[in-house]
Amino acid sequence: MPQDALTQIQELETRIQQLRAVQLDELKARLHAARCEVSELERELAKLTGQVPTANTPVRAPRTSSEEVRRLILKALAENPTGLSQAEVAQRRG
Repeated sequence: MPQDALTQIQELETRIQQLRAVQLDELKARLHAARCEVSELERELAKLTGQVPTANTPVRAPRTSSEEVRRLILKALAENPTGLSQAEVAQRRG
């Protein structure tokens, strides 16, 4: 392939990357605006209904205490004296 064609390909690839970056920025801006709009609508609903707006936070599992982790490890080792691989532990936890 001639050098001129390689240069042109590199320039086009660079331009594609720039366009994708612009598109990504635009989508992020639209998403931010949409989230702001949803928040405003939730505030309006809360104001009309007298309810406190709920936070959109995911529900997390409670932390496992150190004692509970130790108990589970000792139980697993008692059941499997040769030990468990990390894959086996993951399979058993689901």
